Amino acid sequence: MVKILKIQKKLFIIVFILIFVFMIMGIIINYLLLENFYLYKTEKNFISMSKDIEKGIKREKENQRQYLIKYGKERKIRILILDKNLEVEETSYYHRKDNSNIPFGKIKKMVKEQGISPYICRVFEKKNKLYSKIICISYCKNGNRLVLMKNTNNVKESVIIANEFYFIVGMMILIMALLVISIFSKKITMPIITMRDVTAQMADLKFERKINIKGNDEIKELAESINQMSEKLQNSVNHMQQDIIRRKQLVRDLSHELKTPIAVIKGYADGLQYGIAKDKISREKYCKVIVEECDKMDHMVKELLELSKLEQVMIETKIESIKIYAFLEEILEKYEISLEQKKCNLLLECDKNIIIKADCFLLERIMENLIGNALKYVEYEGKIVIMVKEFAQKVKVSIFNSGDKIAVEELEKVWDVFYKIDKSRKGQKSGGHGIGLAIVKSAVELMGGNVFAENKENGVVFGYFL
Repeated sequence: MVKILKIQKKLFIIVFILIFVFMIMGIIINYLLLENFYLYKTEKNFISMSKDIEKGIKREKENQRQYLIKYGKERKIRILILDKNLEVEETSYYHRKDNSNIPFGKIKKMVKEQGISPYICRVFEKKNKLYSKIICISYCKNGNRLVLMKNTNNVKESVIIANEFYFIVGMMILIMALLVISIFSKKITMPIITMRDVTAQMADLKFERKINIKGNDEIKELAESINQMSEKLQNSVNHMQQDIIRRKQLVRDLSHELKTPIAVIKGYADGLQYGIAKDKISREKYCKVIVEECDKMDHMVKELLELSKLEQVMIETKIESIKIYAFLEEILEKYEISLEQKKCNLLLECDKNIIIKADCFLLERIMENLIGNALKYVEYEGKIVIMVKEFAQKVKVSIFNSGDKIAVEELEKVWDVFYKIDKSRKGQKSGGHGIGLAIVKSAVELMGGNVFAENKENGVVFGYFL
């Protein structure tokens, strides 16, 4: 704010100096040149009028006096025609019978100065200096002299008055300019101050405040860009915060998942160490349990590593066109024994010509996890339905299994790591670690798709759009 006020102050000073300099220069120019310019213009006018009067006198030989009176009245001047001896031949002084107000002394003086010059003009101030007289003498072709006279205010006084007026107008312009600059600078600086405050809050990870600027200029575009940046940063920060919370939860869940097998391994290892298992059969049983628990932990670690790679986009995808029907038939062959054990009926509803664009390796992992998940929770002698449909530019793949539903508030949680579906399925023990569906979600999103889960009348559907 202080810097902006300094900029405003400098701008005011610069404008003030410029206007003041121009104003002073104007006053000086008026003082030095206005009087001479006025005389110059008057002289030019008198010369032009002299030519007009000389032509008019020739036209109006019989009515010269009336012509001079009319012309002088219209132009607000006095006209004299003098002979070679400087005697008055004709005049426009219609209201005076005598010649007492004719300045013969000044005229004679000007005639001497004129010499052979065709024209001469002079300004004579009266004694009271309130008025002045401008006299112009020119030669006529017949040898007479034409004298034009005009009373006017003192030229110097007029210059002073003009300068005073110029100064007043200049000050008014200066004040108006400063007001306009103040308004416009405020219009420009206030949005900048607002943007500075908002960006400062953004630096403190506060994104609630938005910039609202009217107009259609670059400042508004900048404000909109800052608002967009703020929104994106807020989303990123929220995502990071959620990711941090999720990872903390992951560490807690991982500790919980590892606690049981480690305790089992330690217990059986202690039994072997202290000779609790005395016969060969018991020792083999103890060793078998230890190996099984180690295999479980190894499988869980491998799944976590795979999930980590997917989430960090460390797997390069090779998108290709896959005939989904043939692809699914090949995968389902692996599950024939499991289906027979549960006496489960499996249906594949898919057009043989449907093409899905996906990475073959990732698609295989997705389908194996979803089919495996359905087999874990399908009821005995139940039903699994795999349905594939085309929707616009995407393909919808859904896997239905009959059985218990999932609580509505927990449908979104099933995709989280270590979330075990058996929590909402009446205590059924699946034996899994809750990582499979998390892998499905990450793999689908890596290929630009999205997953979904929903309850049906007699079961649950898991699936994805790709």
